Amino acid sequence: MVSVIVLIQLLVQLSTVMLAQDTCPLSCHCGKKRGPDNKTVTVIRCSTGVVPDLSPLKLDPHPKELTLDAYRHDNTLDIRKNVFQSGLKIKRLVIRGGPKMTLQDAAFVRLDDSLVSLRVGNEVKFNTTLTFLRGLSGLVQLELRNNKQYWTRSTGSHVVSLFHDLGLYELQHLDMSACFIYKMSVDVFRGVESITSLDLSGNRLSNVPWALSSLTHLQKLDLSFNHIKSLKSGAFSKLNKLHSLLLVGNEFGELVPDTFSGLENSLLTLDLQLTGQKVIPTRALRRLKMLKNLNISENPFTSMLADSFSGEYCLHRLDIHYTQVEFHANMFDSQKDCLHELSLYKTKLTYIPRGILASLSKLRRLEFHGADIDILKNNSLSGINAKSIDLSYLPLSEIEPGAFSGLNVPVNVTIVGTSLTSLDFVLGYKPGTFQTLEIEGSIICDCDLLKPLRELGCALIGSCSREHNISVMNLRNDEFRNYLSEKCSVELFAPVCLSNIVQNNYCCVFILLLMGLILIEFNI
Repeated sequence: MVSVIVLIQLLVQLSTVMLAQDTCPLSCHCGKKRGPDNKTVTVIRCSTGVVPDLSPLKLDPHPKELTLDAYRHDNTLDIRKNVFQSGLKIKRLVIRGGPKMTLQDAAFVRLDDSLVSLRVGNEVKFNTTLTFLRGLSGLVQLELRNNKQYWTRSTGSHVVSLFHDLGLYELQHLDMSACFIYKMSVDVFRGVESITSLDLSGNRLSNVPWALSSLTHLQKLDLSFNHIKSLKSGAFSKLNKLHSLLLVGNEFGELVPDTFSGLENSLLTLDLQLTGQKVIPTRALRRLKMLKNLNISENPFTSMLADSFSGEYCLHRLDIHYTQVEFHANMFDSQKDCLHELSLYKTKLTYIPRGILASLSKLRRLEFHGADIDILKNNSLSGINAKSIDLSYLPLSEIEPGAFSGLNVPVNVTIVGTSLTSLDFVLGYKPGTFQTLEIEGSIICDCDLLKPLRELGCALIGSCSREHNISVMNLRNDEFRNYLSEKCSVELFAPVCLSNIVQNNYCCVFILLLMGLILIEFNI
């Protein structure tokens, strides 16, 4: 019985491969992948100056993603609605064309009953009202990034009404990034007022467009890397469903207290990285009671005070990397029962500020990546609640005995790219102190690497260096196991083998399946 089942499975797999070969259009490459819903998706890429005959795809039952890549071809390519045959089911379509590629009115209307996602990029020519989109009533995602349709060398792009009367009733996600847009008319989004996600990053906007006020369903807005020099009072007051706002790279400086009025009960994520802040915008943030994630990194702060993060919010993640100021002893007190993740990498820290961090009762992840810490002293991390501590790319040359004493939970430690050459610092702790150790770079591949596994029961991941730094070896590869088996006894070597097999999910699944087949075959 088992043999019959296995044979049927092999025949199904073989027929699927044969079907994929038979249904792939000429001048195209086809393959399979797993989609977000874990279902099989057929991926087709056609690099040609003309749209090939796509009718063979009708025989393929899987959802399909089609890319038409004519960017490197000089052919004049017109896409009209008769190019796509009736009955062709394409879920996602990507068009990459050059200046000679044009899209005619209702070009994709025959794909209306299947097309969910459309990307049109790389300077494709289309008319100012985007009528090639007409009739796509089921379209959910539209990406127009990297188009310069309205660009002139002197002014950039002034975008007028684009979507009116196109019937894009289901559109939720709109990407118009990197399109050289410097100005938008007030009615530019008429016809797509229901969108929930809008990406305008990488344009040349000098202020927050008034056109956004009509998007009352908007939940995510990305205005990063524009030329916005100031944020006016109430710039987002109409967007009271907005939960994510990205303003990275706009140097607008100090924020007035009511900058984010209207967002008090909705905003969850705010990114103010590289925005020219000299002081923490405490007053502007204070009333954002739903705020959970705040990034204020890479700003020229002059100081941080005890009340810098006081407000009606309760932060889960705070990112203040590349902050070159001294930390105030009580700066996190207002968030001590809130913070889960704290990023302090590339700061001026030369030591672990245990007195500041030990009070953070909910802290789970702590990042010091790239700070100036060269020695981890005794009791440096005592009392800290973090389950994950990132000590990567520090000038770390020594970890004193007892540095990890007094931890409240088993910890995952990352020590990639440091000057440490061994893991002796873990010895002397009781089993369960370390859950995983991720290493890479200067740690030498020798029998001492087995001590954390043998004595503490923790897992090693990453890579180590051969003696004299000739090359590196992945700790999960057979090469590493074979290398150590020649140098270490079987007794020492066995835990490494066990650790690697257990962490390899495919091996576990195979072993379990094999055991199951044996039990069924012998009726055990």
